[in-house]
Amino acid sequence: MKTLRVVLSCLSLLLAAFPVTSFAQMPLTPAQAAILKRDVQKAQDHYVRQVAKIAGVREAQVRQALPDQARITDPASRVIAALEHQQGRALSEEQKAAIRAAETEFSAAVQDAEKNAHRK
Repeated sequence: MKTLRVVLSCLSLLLAAFPVTSFAQMPLTPAQAAILKRDVQKAQDHYVRQVAKIAGVREAQVRQALPDQARITDPASRVIAALEHQQGRALSEEQKAAIRAAETEFSAAVQDAEKNAHRK
């Protein structure tokens, strides 16, 4: 039991001396940054295609409606509002739900891209 305490004590000292860095804190190499950029762009292209199909608009209209991801806490609501304004009519509840689902899928794809970029 005393040996276990000593080992745990040493382990806690090591962890304190060398903190574990999360993926978000580790800088990307240029190759990893390029992979991340490519994967995020692919995810965004897929999202734009989905939303355009759901709302019955052109992809260019969806791209115009996309908010700056860093500043908007609910991007799906912003996209919905912008598309409704552009079209001059409200989207159905089914369309809104489908856009929110597409946004959730897009966010998950971006998170996966960030994790995968650090592994490459």
